[in-house]
Amino acid sequence: DSSFKPYPIKLAYEASPRISVKALRALLKGLYEIILDSRSSKGDIWRFRDLCITYCGYKG
Repeated sequence: DSSFKPYPIKLAYEASPRISVKALRALLKGLYEIILDSRSSKGDIWRFRDLCITYCGYKG
């Protein structure tokens, strides 16, 4: 079904065996920044999605 959109975190998990340590470091740094921003009500769920999609190299 072409309307099915996998969850970003699931895509990141499935991609993890082929991801470099540098990419993992960028993911963790980005997640930390998102958490900090959410504490001051500046959080953005789309940043989380984009970060996960970038991490796993999803082209869909």
